[in-house]
Amino acid sequence: MIPSDRTPSEILSARARSHLKLPHFRFTIKRMMILVAVVASSISLSNFALMTLFSVLLDDEHFVSRRSNSFAWDAGSSPRILVELDEGYITVHQSVDGKVRARLDRFAVTKLSQSAADAALEDISCSATREDGEIRITTIRYPTIRAGQLKADIVLEVPPDASLDLLTSHGYIYIGKKWEGAMIVTAPVALKAVKARDLGNIYHGIEARLADRPSAPPTRLDLDSRLGAVVIEGRNLSVVARAGNGAIDFRGSLAPGDHRFESGGHGQSFDPSGMSREGVTIRLPPDATFEVDAESAKRMVWVAFPHKVQGGQPPRSIKARVGAGSSTRLEVRSQDEMIEILKADGPASSP
Repeated sequence: MIPSDRTPSEILSARARSHLKLPHFRFTIKRMMILVAVVASSISLSNFALMTLFSVLLDDEHFVSRRSNSFAWDAGSSPRILVELDEGYITVHQSVDGKVRARLDRFAVTKLSQSAADAALEDISCSATREDGEIRITTIRYPTIRAGQLKADIVLEVPPDASLDLLTSHGYIYIGKKWEGAMIVTAPVALKAVKARDLGNIYHGIEARLADRPSAPPTRLDLDSRLGAVVIEGRNLSVVARAGNGAIDFRGSLAPGDHRFESGGHGQSFDPSGMSREGVTIRLPPDATFEVDAESAKRMVWVAFPHKVQGGQPPRSIKARVGAGSSTRLEVRSQDEMIEILKADGPASSP
């Protein structure tokens, strides 16, 4: 045996590397052309479309087609905007001139041919109508061509007194985030009310980042992600939030009244594995006063504010009052993980 000054673990690691064979990637002209198209289109494409385009680089037999349609309305005061997508992302920006604008980006990927990819776009029916103070935008898919991906994303620009009713059967919902080149940045949006539903299996989740509306009533939020997480930031909000198989993360201030946060429970019927592993984190101003009724089915409830316990069975459930005379009431439920109610300038987690 030849002496060695290496440790046994180093020798085994070296042997493993000597047997490692990296896959060979054949770079073709077609793949290069697709890559150029990705870079050129990155300003207007959603993140989902970008990921899908990059994935086709691994297979010469994919063909991609996309088409955009734009709409604009002088919506008047307090417009109501309803969006229902068969599949696709919903992104909401603030309008700078009071108008309502919508851009629908249809997207198709198939292995058949380029002409088939172009024709597949016709399998997405898009409708945009306005009646009185209500704008309705819908997409429905009628697949006649075998496509690996067939969807329509929407980018909305809305005035600060708008009320939104959003639904996507498969895709993320971003409120208050926007694309700058290939990067997505936070750009909070002022709104009167938002109802949002995300029913996706793989691509799911809701983010709502709200701007202040000085002297206006609270912004009403009703957000429900069937299998994803819900993230909320804003002040003077009225909140109902449900995350079927993901975390809820709230940061901001709550208006007087009743609020409900629920993680895990309502989505279990859609999660055969039963692997929901997320909880609820609520970060409030240090001087916040409120009443809380919180219960975690399997973990603890942590309230970082000085409080007076009024009931429950600590540490998994608690009914308590923070401060005196508050009309802000929180009902919080978690099917699996912790519930944390923290001071916004305090630690990110309990000790």
